[in-house]
This record gives sequence, C-alpha cells and structure tokens, in this order.
Amino acid sequence: MKHTTNQSMIIFLVVTVVSVAAVGSIEAEIPDDFSMNLVVTTNAAVYSPGDTVLVEAFAVNSDGSPITWVRRSVVTISDAGDKRRLRASLANQGNGLFTATYTLRANAVTGTWTVKVRLDAGEGLRATEITTFEVSDDPGGCPDADLDGYEDEACGGTDCDD
Repeated sequence: MKHTTNQSMIIFLVVTVVSVAAVGSIEAEIPDDFSMNLVVTTNAAVYSPGDTVLVEAFAVNSDGSPITWVRRSVVTISDAGDKRRLRASLANQGNGLFTATYTLRANAVTGTWTVKVRLDAGEGLRATEITTFEVSDDPGGCPDADLDGYEDEACGGTDCDD
C-alpha cells in the first residue's frame, strides 16, 4: 500500500510540473502582415476662432477588428504658421474610437491647420495619420480641400468628394 501512495505522489508532482511549464511557455504570435489602419477626422472642415475642434481617430487591425487598447496615443495640432498649439493623449472611447478636443483661441491664426495622430499598440503595431482643417474669419466660406475648383457639398457646394 505504501508503494502505491508514493507512486501516486510522484505522478501528481510530475503532472504539476508539466502543467506549470506549459502555462509559462504560451506565447502569442502576431503575423508579419498584421497592421493597424487609422482614419483621422475633425467634426468640421472650417472653424471660426473660438470654436472647439473635435478630433476623432478610428483604428482597426488589418483583419477589420477594432483596436481596443493602445500603449500610447498622441495628437498634435499645429496652426497655419506651423506652431504647435496642442500635444495631448487621446481618450479611448472603445470600439477603436479615440478622441480629443481643442478650443481655438479668439485670435487664432487663420489658414490651414494640421492634426497629426499617432497610436502605438505595442508589438510593432503602430500608425500615424495626418489631416487638416481651416480656420477662417469668414465662417460662411466653403472649403475646396482637394483644390478641384468645386466647394464642399457639406456646406452647399457641388463637390461630392472633397
């Protein structure tokens, strides 16, 4: 009987050691062609001084699934004179959506402003995207972002894809 008990104990120890070794050796592999796709937009194409700009960054993996966590996120907004006006982290809204806001000063420089967003999800999964918006003293103006001579449809123009 004593021999059977020792044999059971040895088998239990071996199984326990193998289980711990198996848990410690699990590794996740990210395929080489796996990447992050990032789209950055603002809630308007033209702003007046004093308006609040909403920046939205939508990030998905190359398989279409949303990026739900990032190690680091940075949004930079620079004015028409290329002076940086904002550098901040974006708020994770879930389902691949990251946002930030910036309120333009009452005496904001008019012209084309630049928004640059960088997301880093680790393991080489990172992306950078740039977009622009206009600051104008004449809020009635309608932009022609692609410079094809047609004003944006969103504000009464006839350009269907500005």
